[in-house]
Amino acid sequence: MIPESLQKNLNQCRTLPTLPNIALQVMQVARDPEAGIGDLIPILSKDPALAAKVLSTANSAYYSRQRPCDNLTQALNLLGLDMTVVLTLSFAFANTLHQMQSSALDLKKFWKRSVLSAMAVRVLAKGHAQADQLFLAALMQDIGILALHEIDPQTYVQEVQQAQTHMQLVAAEMQTYHCDHAHIGAWLVAAWKLPTCYVDWIGQSHAPGDSLEAKYIYLSGALADLWVREDPLEAMSEVLQVAAESLDLDAEAMQAVIENVHQHLPEAAQIFGVNLEDPIDMLELVQSAKDLLVERNLRLMQQMAHYQQELQQLRSHHAELHQQLQRDPLTQVYNRGHISQLLEHAYQQAKATQTPLTLMFIDLDHFKKINDTFGHQTGDEVLKITGQILLSMVRKTDYAGRYGGEEFLVIMPGSYADDAGKLAQRLQTAFAQQDTRLAQIGCTLENQQPLKVTASIGIATWEPQQQHPMTSVDVLVACADKAMYQAKSSGRNCVVCYSNHLYDTGH
Repeated sequence: MIPESLQKNLNQCRTLPTLPNIALQVMQVARDPEAGIGDLIPILSKDPALAAKVLSTANSAYYSRQRPCDNLTQALNLLGLDMTVVLTLSFAFANTLHQMQSSALDLKKFWKRSVLSAMAVRVLAKGHAQADQLFLAALMQDIGILALHEIDPQTYVQEVQQAQTHMQLVAAEMQTYHCDHAHIGAWLVAAWKLPTCYVDWIGQSHAPGDSLEAKYIYLSGALADLWVREDPLEAMSEVLQVAAESLDLDAEAMQAVIENVHQHLPEAAQIFGVNLEDPIDMLELVQSAKDLLVERNLRLMQQMAHYQQELQQLRSHHAELHQQLQRDPLTQVYNRGHISQLLEHAYQQAKATQTPLTLMFIDLDHFKKINDTFGHQTGDEVLKITGQILLSMVRKTDYAGRYGGEEFLVIMPGSYADDAGKLAQRLQTAFAQQDTRLAQIGCTLENQQPLKVTASIGIATWEPQQQHPMTSVDVLVACADKAMYQAKSSGRNCVVCYSNHLYDTGH
């Protein structure tokens, strides 16, 4: 996740945050499965200031009891091994931070967010088996900020100063370094040889995925921003949104979390030596944020409805364009390109299912004479009416298309030649009845007789176990075309099947 050049700089940096020797000793004890509270007492006793902080924490409101702890042994027995290790590392981390110096990076703000995150995760993860470890992970989740500042101070300080929110800082880090401070923090705690749970949780603290523990860390940082950011209302809106999306917590649940954190601000401030003054009315802030979210959700729903309407219009327009690309603009039957695709598909389907496929080839008789005598406008009208007849008379499972000029195809999946012959006869009757519609637009012969429109139709059928099989679509079209020409040779205005069976409808 960390680019090789950046990792090289990290390895070469001699001013990265480090844990003091006492913390390393405590970690060594923690790794020993046989170790107990008694093993920690001599280590902590060497650092009176640290021992005093541990004792003070045991006597704080976090661990309230009827009788206070009088000595370190009582305090450690109350806290337990895991929490003692966590507190020792927490205070060691705080000591490391207090020893760092930066004229540009706001270390007080950094430490305030760290402590508030730890307090928030303690409330969020109450009852979790690893609640103590989550406390330390939340406290250290932004340690990568300090590391990035050490290896690239000038560039990084500008990014910190320009970022208005924590996630804006993360986005800037990704753009500049191709990773963020969560990845750097995970690398650093791994270098400190802390347990892998800390490495995983800190590394996923900006993108928790399905990890419940990483979600706690992620939300704890958002909660801490309520006391850190200059726009607490916006921060509260983000808290409510993150809580709902990541942990399915509603505004009432988050209000209880915030009140719990707020209640322990004085103790945390004293234990960790940080100013946690809270001039904000959190209850009013929660309500204002809820109102803001409702307003935003309403606006979002309106936008979504508008986008859905636009999307539907675009889909409808796309479907119309798609149809136009498939249709012959004059006759509205399929154009040659699409009817050829449909024929190829129907042919392959017929072979796969071993069912018949019949093709009808239609050619209007003396069409050139109609154009020459009455003009192309009349010819176009004849073609339009022909297309209308085909669309109204073929079955829904059939396809009609214009093959070229005055030539049309009808594809009839699942039909034999006899069925096609009957349809062809009905079509010829309908073609002959065009004279009335043509007369209405002034298309009559010189003797005022109506203009007759006829067609020659050829039929060819592919069927299973054919004696002379039609081995391709081209062969099938050629056979139907040949039958149509035989109909022309037979005097036109008739139907011929490729088997030479003639359906004479008169001339």
